[in-house]
Amino acid sequence: MFKILSTVFCILTTSFLVGSHPSPGEWSLTGQYLYLQPLVDDTYFVIESLPNPPSDPSSSIILNGEERSNQFNYASAYRIGLQYAFCECDREFGVYYTNLDTSHRKTILGNALTPSIGIENFALDMAEYEGKATSKISVDYKSLDVLFGQKIYQCCGFDFRVLLGLEFAKLHFHQNIDYLPMSADTSSSLVNERSHTRGVGPKIGFDFDYRLCQNWSCLPGVLNLNLFSTGSLLVSRCNTKTNIAYEFDGVDSSYNLVLRKSTRIIPAFHMGVGLNYNFCGSCYVIDLGLGYEFSAYFKSLLVVKNDSYYGSTLTDVRYSDFDAQGLFVSLSVQF
Repeated sequence: MFKILSTVFCILTTSFLVGSHPSPGEWSLTGQYLYLQPLVDDTYFVIESLPNPPSDPSSSIILNGEERSNQFNYASAYRIGLQYAFCECDREFGVYYTNLDTSHRKTILGNALTPSIGIENFALDMAEYEGKATSKISVDYKSLDVLFGQKIYQCCGFDFRVLLGLEFAKLHFHQNIDYLPMSADTSSSLVNERSHTRGVGPKIGFDFDYRLCQNWSCLPGVLNLNLFSTGSLLVSRCNTKTNIAYEFDGVDSSYNLVLRKSTRIIPAFHMGVGLNYNFCGSCYVIDLGLGYEFSAYFKSLLVVKNDSYYGSTLTDVRYSDFDAQGLFVSLSVQF
């Protein structure tokens, strides 16, 4: 009954653990190459109006057009891990470090562009200018996981482990937006926004292995299917700071829009699936892995959004999710 409840609970919780497991009394060193696409919920930065937007000031919405966003492409990242398997009790201990640092730039050209980041006066002063808007976004994501694994079921090629430990995570999101009108008589501006989040908290999950094939006639070794999932609740500190520098009617202005700090609980979810091929080399046991993983940190970043109306405007500080997904290739060596 305990095994059934543990399995159900872990599947429902919100992951990753390298699919290689050292032999009892052995260490395992793992390196992973990750090819991930990060995603931040709201990276819209400019509204491109339709050719003939409505001009009636009594209309509630000032613009009639499409909001443009800047999205990250896939980028290289890495993970390193060190594991030890205890000689008794089918227990493991592991430490894993993950790093992703990437950026992306996008430029929009148009005859009627309006900023969607900033404050009310800034957005209205810059409404429907002719020129270009350039957004550069960057993200720096780092995590450190300390995990204990306990095997609770083994039969007919199935291995099931419960994982328990701690996760330390750091997120840094930066967007720099340059609004450049073609006319020298029209205002120009630069928006610089930085959002930082750091958190630590308990982590729980599962790791499942199934032996697909062992000691082929043409290829010695073991081929495993690996499924892994974990969830964390991170006690986090979030803050964001937005600076706007713009010039309108010959007057230069520069000020900080938001400097805000908050302590909150952030749920995090990680999962992945892959294949692992384990074989004996001349001196070491080697494990090769290939798979796909997904990570999500819910409402983990503070971002500033501006919605413009005739007569009134809203400047809102919102919480945005951070996700990352993609392929991984791993190499593990037991010693």
